[in-house]
Amino acid sequence: MDPSWYGVPSPALAGGSPIYVTGEDGLRLTVFNSVAGVTVTLSGRFLPARQRSDEADPRVGVFNQTLVPATTRTASTIFMSLGEGWLLDWSAQVTAGAPLKGNTYAILELARGTTGTIARVSRLGEGYITSNVSIGWPGSTFQGMLDGEGAIRSITGTTPGAGAQISETVPTGARWELLAVLASLTTSAVVANRIAEWTIDDGANIFWRNGANVTQTASTTNKYIISEGFNQFNIDTSNDAARCHPIFMRLTAGFRFRTLVAAMDAGDQWTAPQYLVKEWLEA
Repeated sequence: MDPSWYGVPSPALAGGSPIYVTGEDGLRLTVFNSVAGVTVTLSGRFLPARQRSDEADPRVGVFNQTLVPATTRTASTIFMSLGEGWLLDWSAQVTAGAPLKGNTYAILELARGTTGTIARVSRLGEGYITSNVSIGWPGSTFQGMLDGEGAIRSITGTTPGAGAQISETVPTGARWELLAVLASLTTSAVVANRIAEWTIDDGANIFWRNGANVTQTASTTNKYIISEGFNQFNIDTSNDAARCHPIFMRLTAGFRFRTLVAAMDAGDQWTAPQYLVKEWLEA
């Protein structure tokens, strides 16, 4: 067999630095995502190898495959077989939806196997993507999940039952920097002086706690605000109570921020907390 025709396209067709793959290799795209309405498209160019000496010169083909990832920050994956030939370039980008940088993270790998266990051969690229920011080759750099500025999210928490405390938990697959929280407490007519505190814990052990230096009486409504800054407490004439927690406090999955109200009555009622966080994905 004459080796001159098999498996080696001309330099003009091969491009600058193509990646040779066999028929056992393919592309595996994995996406972690936290917002609804997102579609990610993997696209690129592939040059097949000739399989017989009497075949015409191969032509560069374009591939496109889409993935609608879950919104639960868990891995969503597609696998695309390529055949034998040269991967010339590729890109992964959001083509529907409007995630911020920090909401949608993509990993592209060269993998081997078509059914059953698919083994990674090499990682080709990874990073946060949006409708305007893609990852691809050649040209892009690798970005870790905890790199970058994070996505700003305003979240409405859960309204506790009467007489119950606020308790919000960082979800699985997320890393949060807590920026600010606001919630109101309305006390019942039962006479008692309530003292509201905020705590942050790792799911069991409290490592930050900040209590008020004033009390809230019966049949009143106070608005409680915490934000990044120095530990201090103030209350104005409108019963808006402000306090601070340490800056750059990043919380991983399972960590909680909660209220602890001393002398709380069964008829006391918190509103749903509204809080602002920076979010990164973590797997």
